[in-house]
Amino acid sequence: SRGHAEIMEIKVTAKSKLNGKKVKDIESPAGSAIIGLYQEGNLVIPNPTEKIKAGMKVLILTKRSSANAVRKKIL
Repeated sequence: SRGHAEIMEIKVTAKSKLNGKKVKDIESPAGSAIIGLYQEGNLVIPNPTEKIKAGMKVLILTKRSSANAVRKKIL
């Protein structure tokens, strides 16, 4: 139902915990999933072997109840 989900957009920096990792190697908290990557303004639906690099934006779908856990884990 509406209001129970959030889409987060995270900009990946050189110091980011996500930088250099493959999508499959990122431990997302329960109730969340990486649903998209923006690379040079183009949206990519990631496959598990897609490597996340500095400068990309990562779209994460999460339950509102999991949003803070997601932020702590990846920021």
